[in-house]
Amino acid sequence: MISTHLGLKKISSMEYYRMYQEVQAAKQIARANLATTLATHEREKHNVSSNENISNDVMAPKKWGANLDVTA
Repeated sequence: MISTHLGLKKISSMEYYRMYQEVQAAKQIARANLATTLATHEREKHNVSSNENISNDVMAPKKWGANLDVTA
């Protein structure tokens, strides 16, 4: 038997192992969910940024910029 740090309840090694596995599985699911959420957010942010850059392009194409640069 393993006694918990609070000494309120004694649990067997197998019960402790099962609880540990449940906690680890929950943590893994939470990490995967967070990674998915973050990746989705970053992709949407990139798409919005790209769309803003395209819509703000009121000047000549970028390849023309080199011809217009002033060099001394």
